[in-house]
Amino acid sequence: MLNYIEINHETDYELLTISHGHFSDAGNFMGFCVEKPSEHPPLHIYKAQLKFFGWESKPQLPFFALGKWKEIANKPGKYRFTALSIWKSKEDCEEALKLDEELNQKVYEAIENKKRELD
Repeated sequence: MLNYIEINHETDYELLTISHGHFSDAGNFMGFCVEKPSEHPPLHIYKAQLKFFGWESKPQLPFFALGKWKEIANKPGKYRFTALSIWKSKEDCEEALKLDEELNQKVYEAIENKKRELD
């Protein structure tokens, strides 16, 4: 675990291909990625995320994840690299990101339309 000062990209998101890993004592998965195998600690993937896919004891590798440095809820000032989302396939990942981008565009357009109405 790192503290805030040690993290130089706490707001960056990273798309990763999880190729291997191990379970922690708490049952969470510590995943290692293909893209940066030695550049950062393993990605912390909550057991609830794995359970969604039925992967309580053995995840199907490889899988894809969106990770970010996040503060640990019960340890203020301590951070870990945490999975925000996981997907079984690259296609599922790309589709989710495409839908997110489309939704963001619709929200932006709605805000711009409302601004024009109020002017």
